[in-house]
Amino acid sequence: MANFKLVPQFTKDAITKEDYVCGQPACHGTILKGTSCYYVTTIVPDQPDCFVCEVCYLQYSQKLSTLV
Repeated sequence: MANFKLVPQFTKDAITKEDYVCGQPACHGTILKGTSCYYVTTIVPDQPDCFVCEVCYLQYSQKLSTLV
């Protein structure tokens, strides 16, 4: 897995306005319209930022190498 940095730009009440696919390559789960969204950005300049599902966000937030 890539080294991700969590961006605290969204609050708990941020919800999606449309369906998204989780940006975590190993997941690709669906983030349904009207549910919480989580935005993750990397510290690697060539790697794109992405929206991830709640399960992936919780995994990133518990990694020792992740900054919150």
